[in-house]
Order: sequence, then structure tokens, then C-alpha cells
Amino acid sequence: MTFNPVGVPQRTRQAQNIGVMSGQSLHDFKWATRQFAVGAIPAVTNFFGAAPSSDQTQDRYEQGNTLVSSMKKYTIFSMGCQLIPGAGAVLRDLEIFTLFTAVRIVTAQKEYGLFPFHVLAAGGGLAIQSGQVAVTPAAAPGGQSTVAATNGMPTNESMFSLAIPLEIQANQAFYCELIAPAAGGLFGAQTLTGIVNVKLFLSGVEDRASA
Repeated sequence: MTFNPVGVPQRTRQAQNIGVMSGQSLHDFKWATRQFAVGAIPAVTNFFGAAPSSDQTQDRYEQGNTLVSSMKKYTIFSMGCQLIPGAGAVLRDLEIFTLFTAVRIVTAQKEYGLFPFHVLAAGGGLAIQSGQVAVTPAAAPGGQSTVAATNGMPTNESMFSLAIPLEIQANQAFYCELIAPAAGGLFGAQTLTGIVNVKLFLSGVEDRASA
């Protein structure tokens, strides 16, 4: 409970500290990963909306449509996207996401923002280099591949910072959508040659009651 100026309790979902050292704040990451199969990219793909996988390297949030539960608060300061190539993926598959898709944040049934994917990709997009050491047969050890590509430098400093930090209260509805071009539009439906995994991650501060 909180109290208004005349002392009447007012209900709130926000975590409330009582006294000194009754709460903790920590820098924390949340993320959700979705796999895109060979073929046309779906027009809309939901992140954070379904129940999280038990594998915390794939998903890390408390429950479907909810980042944090009771007695917690999460403030998002920045966000990013990581592209992880799967079986049969080619460079063009990674490029499709940075060129043509966008990410929408929805909280409490309202749109917070819609961002082109290329501003969210860590390091500003793909990093392509030649002459990378590759695993080769024993007959030709130490060989070099022609091209190696990543989605940039995934450091906290290279993530996209929100103009206004987004505060998510306990049990507040939250999810993100990856939006791809529709058939018949300017860019047309985009098709993947191989499997691509997309990880959307949030960087922020979690406030919670002390144990």
C-alpha cells in the first residue's frame, strides 16, 4: 500500500520498500529467442508472449507476457537483437533481418515504440571480415575461410538506448513483435535459405524485495 496526502491507502502494483535496506536493485538482462525456418518470414512473430523455455540460454523472463512478477519492477534502459545462424543459413539470411524487419514493443496493451531492426542489431549490424581461421581437415590444417560474419559487437555500449527508460511493474503485460514485409508490398515477402535464430534482449535494472 501507498498513502496519499490525507493518509488513505492507495492500491498499487509497484514494489514498495519499507525502511532502510529492504530492497535490492541489480543490473539484469532479459531475453527471448525465436527460430525462423526455411521459407517466408511470418508477418508477425511474438517475443516474450509465450511461456519461456526451461533453457535459460534461450529465454530468460518469468512467464508468458510477463517480465517480472510480484514485488519486482524492471526498468528497461536499452535493447538489442542478436542473429544466430542455424543449419543452412547464408549471409543473405542475416542481411534480410537487418534490412527489412522491425521490432515493436507493446506494454499494458499499448505500443511503446516501433524500431527498424538495423538500429537494434548489436554494433550497428553485420560485421563481415575475410581471412578468418576455419576448422579444416587434417590434410590442410590452419586453413582460412573466405568470409566470416557476425551481427557486430554485442557489448552493452553498442546496444540501442531508449530515449525514455521504460518501467515495467510487477505482472504488467509486456511483449515484443518482430514484423516482416508482407507479400505484395514494396519489399515483398522475404524468404530464408536456412534456419536463423533471433534473440531479442533487454538491458535494465530490476528492483525487488530483499530476502
